[in-house]
Amino acid sequence: MSDTYYPRLSTSGTTTTLAVVALPAGTPTRIAAASARRSSLAVANIGTGLASLGFASTVTAGNGWPLAAASASGDQGGAYEWPTAAIHTGEVWAVSAAGTAVAVMEG
Repeated sequence: MSDTYYPRLSTSGTTTTLAVVALPAGTPTRIAAASARRSSLAVANIGTGLASLGFASTVTAGNGWPLAAASASGDQGGAYEWPTAAIHTGEVWAVSAAGTAVAVMEG
């Protein structure tokens, strides 16, 4: 699922994972598995292609929650952080027509 895993961070007993996920052009990719124990979730586009977020593998480029492209690869483009009171515990998918990469922080 993820290209790069970073060390788990722990604060007050909560484990947080940061991963960078490559999105191949036109291919919906699961960026977060379903987790009933999820307490936080944030996604940032760090690639130069527009990304669209959705909750199923049927998400298509340009349809879904848009995350703007970064001005340069590795910079931050659009980002979204789910509010704690409305945290989504199902799968999260992303797709990009041109291809891009996203950083996913999950706790």
